[in-house]
Amino acid sequence: MVAAIDFAVFYDMSKSDIQFELLPFTCTTGNCTWPHVQSLGVCSECADVSDLITTSGDHWIVSNGLELEMKFGIIASAGYTTYPDAAKLPNIGPLILKFVAMVHEPSSSDPPFGIDCALYWCIYEWTDTAMVNYTNVTSSQSSIWTDVNAPQTFYHQQDDIVLTPPTCLNDDRVSHSDTSPCVKTIGAYSQTALQNYLVDSFTGHATRNSTTGGWNIDNQFIQVLLTTAAETTDLLGSYTQIISNLATEMTFNIRQQTMDGVNLDYAVGSTSLWVSKFRIRWGYMIIPTLLVVLSAIFLVLVIIRSVGHEKWKSSSLPLLFHGLKMAPGALPERLMDMKEVVSSTTVHLEKTGDVSQFV
Repeated sequence: MVAAIDFAVFYDMSKSDIQFELLPFTCTTGNCTWPHVQSLGVCSECADVSDLITTSGDHWIVSNGLELEMKFGIIASAGYTTYPDAAKLPNIGPLILKFVAMVHEPSSSDPPFGIDCALYWCIYEWTDTAMVNYTNVTSSQSSIWTDVNAPQTFYHQQDDIVLTPPTCLNDDRVSHSDTSPCVKTIGAYSQTALQNYLVDSFTGHATRNSTTGGWNIDNQFIQVLLTTAAETTDLLGSYTQIISNLATEMTFNIRQQTMDGVNLDYAVGSTSLWVSKFRIRWGYMIIPTLLVVLSAIFLVLVIIRSVGHEKWKSSSLPLLFHGLKMAPGALPERLMDMKEVVSSTTVHLEKTGDVSQFV
C-alpha cells in the first residue's frame, strides 16, 4: 500500500502514464470477460475552501487551524482524521483522512488558495470487464457506492468499518440470496495504520528562505505540491487529480490483496479462444474445375489419337530438313510427303567457313 501511495503522489510530477492495473488476472488464452466484479476501494472528493480562510496576526488560517505564514509562507498542508465541512463536501462515506492545503505566492497581496479533500471507503462495481490479447483490460460500465449514513469514523476507533452495499450480485450479475459475500470490512487497526501514515505524509510546509532566496521544504509530498503549483494555473484541478490518483492506486492495491488474509477474492469469468475457420463457396469452384477437367480430357484424347504414329521428331527427318543449302521446291505438309522427299534427295556435309551444313 505504501508503494501504491508513493507512486500516486509522484505521478503528476513525473508526467507519465498512470500505473497499469496490475491485477491478478488469470486468463490463459488472453481473451476473457468478467460479467461482474465488485471490490472495496477508496474514493476522493475535493472542494475549494478559499472563502473559509481567515487571518490571525501574520498568519492565514483555514480548516482545523492549519496556518500559513503571510510573509514567507508558500504552502501549508496537513492531514486530519476529522470530517470536512458538510457544506463543502457532502455525502462523504466512512472517512480515512481529510487533506487540507493552502498555497500562496509571497510576492502577491492576494489571499492564498485553499483546498479540502476527503479520502473515504467505497465499493466499486464493474460490468463487462474484458481482456483482449492479454492487454487492454476495460470495463463498459462502473458504479461507485458508499454508505453516507454509516457512523462517522474517528482516530484510533476500536470498531471495524463495515460496508454493506444495497445490491449483491454474483459473478454472473445475478442477485445473491445471501448478501454476506458482498459485505466489505475494514479492520480498526488497518484504518488507524493507514491514517497514521497519511497524516505524517501530508503534513508539512514550504517557505521562502529569506537568506538564500530558495525554499525550505519539509518533505517529498510538499515538493510535489510546490512543483505542481509552479506548473499550473488550475490549482483546484491539479490538486484534485493528485488526490484522485492516490485513491485510484490505493484501490488497485486493495484489489490485489487477500481479503481474508489467506485467499484471493477471485471474480469468475469466461474465456475464449480464437479459432480460424474457412468457408468454401463451392459455386465459385465450378468454372476453374470445369477448365481442369476439360484440359485433362483433351490430353487423354490427344494421347489416344497419337497411338501408332511414328515419332518423327526423334528421327533424322528434322535434321535433314533443317539447314539445307537448297530447300525442296515444295514444302511437304504431311509425314509421307517428307519421306518421299527424303528418298529422292542426296545430301552431304559441306564446310563453309566455321560452319558445316548439309547440301
